[in-house]
Amino acid sequence: MTTTAHMTRHRSATVGRLEHERPIALRLQKPELEEAHKTSDALDRSASNFARLIYLMGMQLHRRTGLLRLPDDAVEAVAHTVGATPAATTNQG
Repeated sequence: MTTTAHMTRHRSATVGRLEHERPIALRLQKPELEEAHKTSDALDRSASNFARLIYLMGMQLHRRTGLLRLPDDAVEAVAHTVGATPAATTNQG
């Protein structure tokens, strides 16, 4: 008996099919990559799905604020708004 692909996939944040005509490669520094994998594993998501969710969150915030780089106080304000305690903020541009 074989398991179909749709049964093995993790939860998806999308409803529609993703288009892959011009994919964007995301290159992270080693510590950033390790953190992304650690966090995606903890959330039981693929690394690409986690990266897409973070991208969507960042774009939503960018559309609202127009900021390309968040000052530390803005990171704390966002964390407070969503009821989270910000971890050590490393705001690398």
